[in-house]
Amino acid sequence: MWFDNWHQLGPLSYVLSPREITNAGYNIRDKVSDVIVDENWNWPVEWIEMIPQLNDFPVPRINREKKDEVYWVNYKGNIVPFAVNQVSSSIICHEQIVDWYDLVWFQNRIPSHCFILWLAILGRLRTQDRMKRWKNSIDFNCVFCNAQMDSHSHLFSDCNYSKEVWNLMKNKVEIKHCPGNWFEIIIELQYSLKKKNISNFIKKTALAATVYHIWNERNKRLFGKQSNSVENVVKIITENIRLKMFSLKLGYLGLNEEICKQWNVPVKNNDYNHESRK
Repeated sequence: MWFDNWHQLGPLSYVLSPREITNAGYNIRDKVSDVIVDENWNWPVEWIEMIPQLNDFPVPRINREKKDEVYWVNYKGNIVPFAVNQVSSSIICHEQIVDWYDLVWFQNRIPSHCFILWLAILGRLRTQDRMKRWKNSIDFNCVFCNAQMDSHSHLFSDCNYSKEVWNLMKNKVEIKHCPGNWFEIIIELQYSLKKKNISNFIKKTALAATVYHIWNERNKRLFGKQSNSVENVVKIITENIRLKMFSLKLGYLGLNEEICKQWNVPVKNNDYNHESRK
C-alpha cells in the first residue's frame, strides 16, 4: 500500500510518514486491499482532511483470491512482468549521461554529499513547495528567512542565509558564476568545472558539501529545533573538505605542498616522490 506507485499521488510513503501510518493502526506491510471495506475507501478521517486527494482516486476492483504478481513499466512505456535482468538492461542501454554527471559523480567524492546534490539538481528533495501539493492545509515558511516556503531555488540560491553560506564558500575556493537561480547556476558550473584538476576537485567537493549542509541545517531547524550560525556551517563545510584532502596523495590531479598548507593538511614527501616517478 505504501511503497508501490498505484495511487495518483504516487507512493503514499512520499506523503505519509511511518509514524502517521502506525498511529492510524496500519502496518508497514499492508496492501491496498487492507484499506478497502465493502468496495469503499476506509481512510482515517484526519488523513482525508489533511490529504483530500486520497478519496479522489477510484476504488480498484480487487480479486482477493488471486495471488499478487509484480509488474513494472519498461523504457518503452509498456507494463510487463518484472525481471531483474530486463530492468538492468533497460537502465544500462537506454539512459543518457546528463551534462552535469561529472559535477556530481566525480572520483574521490563524498558519497552522502553527492547523493543530496544529485537529488537537488533533479529537484527531488522534499522541499516545502513540493509538500504543499500533498498537505495543502499546512502553512509552510522557510526556516531560515520565514519570508516564503522553501523551494530548490529559494533554498540553494535565493534565501539570504544560504546566500551567505554559499558566498563565503565561493570566495574560499574561488568559484565564479553569473547571478541566477539554482538550476541556472548548475548549468554554468557543469561546464566551468569540467576540467579534471585539483582546483576543480576542491570546488566540486565544496559545492556538494555546501548543498548537503544547507539541507541538513534546514532539516535540523525544521524537525530538531536546532540551529547553527552561517559561520558555524561554513566551518563544518571547510572541515569536511580538509578531511577529504587527508585521503589524497600528493600529485593527485596536481595536488602540491602549497595547496596542502592552505588546507592545513600534512605533507608526505614520499607519496609525492612516488607519484612523480610514475
